Amino acid sequence: MPPQTAPPQASGGPAGPATDRRRDLRWAALVATLVALPLTAVLVLVVGRAADRSDPAPSSAARPPAGALPPVAVPAPPALSAVAQRACAQLLVALPSRLGDRPARPVDSPSPYVAAWGEPAVTLRCGVARPPTFLATATVQEINGVTWFAERRGATTAWTVVDRLVYVEVLAPADDASAPVARLSASVDRALTARLPDPVR
Repeated sequence: MPPQTAPPQASGGPAGPATDRRRDLRWAALVATLVALPLTAVLVLVVGRAADRSDPAPSSAARPPAGALPPVAVPAPPALSAVAQRACAQLLVALPSRLGDRPARPVDSPSPYVAAWGEPAVTLRCGVARPPTFLATATVQEINGVTWFAERRGATTAWTVVDRLVYVEVLAPADDASAPVARLSASVDRALTARLPDPVR
């Protein structure tokens, strides 16, 4: 009698223990991956924020401006009339923020009608008295439409506007010649009403 053999299993029959084990391992790996991804994202976020807190980028507002200069003392001009105060206020608004390579700098003065630039400082006072040496025979210079009277004072030159509603004094290093007042003439011409010079007689 021929030996009996077990009938072959159909391809769609139940899986054996090895197949079940592989399926379980794949499922466990998938679950682990799905859990790990959001956890990794959270850790990256937390570490990034911690790094930001430990090494903050310096704020530009917290840094002092490059080349900042301390206040320079500027004497106040004499007491001004209401008309002169209005004229000087208009001039101060019109002044430039730089004179060549000299940036504007703070001033230490009881008067609001003064300004300064750079180091060595160029200073301006609006509403000064007429210079006593500004005589009818004095030499004046017209620079960019403004008439200036210049006096040498040691290492400084005192430049005074003499053809406007108010007298404006600019003290500048003598070595700079007329360069500072040449740059200021446009502001003076724009802000102050012109008049004929009135020298001491």
